[in-house]
Amino acid sequence: MEQLKKHDLIARELTIGWHAGEPLMVPIKRYEEVFDLIEKHAPRGVRVRQSIQTNGVGLNDDWCEFIKERNIQLGLSVDGPEHFHDKYRKTKTGKNTHHLAQKAIDQLNKYNIRFHVICVLNELSIQHPVQLYDYFESIGSMSVGFNIDELEGANESSCLHNSDEAVENFWSILTQYYFDKGPDAMRVREFSDIEHKLKDRMRRDENTLFSTSQNSLYSIFTLGANGDFSSYSPELIGNKSSKYKDFIFGNVLRDDLAEVLDRKHVSRLGKDIQKGVKKCFKTCEYFSMCGGGAPSNKLYENGKFSSTETDYCNYMRKMPLEAYMNVKSKLHV
Repeated sequence: MEQLKKHDLIARELTIGWHAGEPLMVPIKRYEEVFDLIEKHAPRGVRVRQSIQTNGVGLNDDWCEFIKERNIQLGLSVDGPEHFHDKYRKTKTGKNTHHLAQKAIDQLNKYNIRFHVICVLNELSIQHPVQLYDYFESIGSMSVGFNIDELEGANESSCLHNSDEAVENFWSILTQYYFDKGPDAMRVREFSDIEHKLKDRMRRDENTLFSTSQNSLYSIFTLGANGDFSSYSPELIGNKSSKYKDFIFGNVLRDDLAEVLDRKHVSRLGKDIQKGVKKCFKTCEYFSMCGGGAPSNKLYENGKFSSTETDYCNYMRKMPLEAYMNVKSKLHV
């Protein structure tokens, strides 16, 4: 926190996301201590939001009371009804886990805790967009965000690779269903992002070169449990690379955030990411709605940061936007 303050990296609102691994494995007492320290050292006038993304397995009464008391934003990772969720979400011994996710959902609803869902799409669930939407609405989720099974890091293959038709069909059906439900429909993260960017686009020159948080230095500050830190795509910190060695910039216990930028692999990484952003700017008609893509996807799909289109771009940016604009245009005919 002190280094973020020193380098003026904190805006009026600071969101701290506890994600990766399973955050609920850490005792509540430790979170209480850390939250109190953060509040103590946060700059005056800055609103601090705490967010936890969890599979929900560890949720109990104590956790629910703590979440309500501290007003924590809660995200639940669940991939839909049982037959979709259990296809890939298994224990280490291969057992199904949907019944554990359902217990978490029941706990959250028991305590009237608002939550959102992140759903990873697979080759089965992607064929049933309406069933997925209805399920998440039925469990009380206030919104849902869809991720694809990404080729990234240790995940060396994706069950959705070369699934253009299936993904395009998913977004087409889901978008129409979403609009048909009207203004009270459960929010879909991807559509909310599109609406926000369309409004932002009207406020600026659409040809302006801009970056997303994932390719802007320190817009996302990723901190490991041991003090190691990184930036750009959060997924990078736990991975290795022959070209960049690793994606750890330094350690907050001994290194200054600005000084580490002169290190060879950190400097080269940043320059290569910006090369990729500029290539997207020159070649992609979707740039004003995307901002240059996610560096981690470019690296693991294309082999380098200084590249452009990925499956993630197509499936999670272009196709949702096309579907959204197609339905929107019909409403104004």
